[in-house]
Amino acid sequence: MNLIQSRIEKWSIFFMERQRNLLALTPEQVVDVLIRSGYRDMTLELLHSDFDAGAPRNADGTVNFIHYMAWILKEVNSNVNEPEQAQAD
Repeated sequence: MNLIQSRIEKWSIFFMERQRNLLALTPEQVVDVLIRSGYRDMTLELLHSDFDAGAPRNADGTVNFIHYMAWILKEVNSNVNEPEQAQAD
């Protein structure tokens, strides 16, 4: 099982045990999920800095976990590709 599959399995168990709606988590719940799934350095301050950088939030302030993870992956991908683009210029 690769790392992503392992994380998804942990998240699934976490959500089933707590019957949480991953489309509308509080910011505190998002931090809790990420810490429990292995991102030990996650904090509420980091999450808010992601919001400041453009991470998606629902209108009521909750977080769609799927959209947030997609945003994280997009950010990681764009940061990985930046050096290649700078070299091409």
